[in-house]
Amino acid sequence: MDLSRERLARIPRTPGLHPVCADMRRLPLTGPHDAVVVPYSTFRLLPTPADRDLALRKAARILPPGATVHIYVSGNFDTREASDWRLAPAEPCPALGGQRVEEWERLRPRAAHLLIDKLFRTERGELTRLTEHWSHLNPPALHRAGFTLEHIDRGYGDGISPHRSIYHARRRS
Repeated sequence: MDLSRERLARIPRTPGLHPVCADMRRLPLTGPHDAVVVPYSTFRLLPTPADRDLALRKAARILPPGATVHIYVSGNFDTREASDWRLAPAEPCPALGGQRVEEWERLRPRAAHLLIDKLFRTERGELTRLTEHWSHLNPPALHRAGFTLEHIDRGYGDGISPHRSIYHARRRS
């Protein structure tokens, strides 16, 4: 489930897997389903704890007891410390005639989320600014929605992505 058709199009087609383009807070499905899978960091883009709780309750509504939810997140957003502006990647951009584009970021941690201010610029000046809002996932939110956290897979890909986690939870009776 994701709001991005482009992101969903990258998921390999697997029998029994049905990608859904939707807002997980207004899930347009009826149950029962065997599982809900929330792809990489989609859950983190929900802006408030109330939105995250609502999305989990909607998932629980379409899952019978014993069915599972799998939420894939990047765990390091929960532990990042505040920072002043710093240079992140800087790469040539073919769409801008090969000009080097610098990505600057500043981190502002909050209790339930992390704000990442971004500034993109070239040697000719600023292109754009934006703020990303990355929400934390916590086991009490799963419990409130009627799930029991079974386990968390931390990292994958032979150490390539040690900061990524998949939360596996089962719908309680």
